Amino acid sequence: MKPSKDEMRFTLNEVAKSQDPFLSLMSEENVHKALTFHRSFPQYSVTPLAQLNKMAHCLPSDSGKLCGTAFSVSATAGRNS
Repeated sequence: MKPSKDEMRFTLNEVAKSQDPFLSLMSEENVHKALTFHRSFPQYSVTPLAQLNKMAHCLPSDSGKLCGTAFSVSATAGRNS
């Protein structure tokens, strides 16, 4: 079922536990508090997600570098829309 635009979806984190002392800041309770706070502003609106269907072609498996041109074009197009 596709979530509504006002619905947040959560996925169980199955990654090994971290020793990060700040990880608790991202608890479900704190996320809900932050979301409620931001929604309380009259100018709040949901930011639409950009479709980057071809972005995976620019992410080589042997390198951490992004395909610069495609990334720049996508970023620029996102700012101008």
